[in-house]
Amino acid sequence: MLHYTARGHGQFPPGEEKEKEMDIGGFNLTMMEIVAVVILLIVIIWGVMRVRSMGRASSPAQTERATHEVYREEERRREQGTDGV
Repeated sequence: MLHYTARGHGQFPPGEEKEKEMDIGGFNLTMMEIVAVVILLIVIIWGVMRVRSMGRASSPAQTERATHEVYREEERRREQGTDGV
């Protein structure tokens, strides 16, 4: 049976063809498992870091103050007639 390799096509001795296919299959499976775990860990770490950094950006009190300030400014512009409506 002919087997195509990087150098062209050749023939493995009897019994060796199956062994080489099994070795390559095991290597591919191992690499997929390692790469998948590494990618998963990177995504999890990135997600955790993103959520934690967003939590530090502002506290609830800061958010409330900023919201009230925006509403106050909007109300002031509406009363003065400069809101563009």
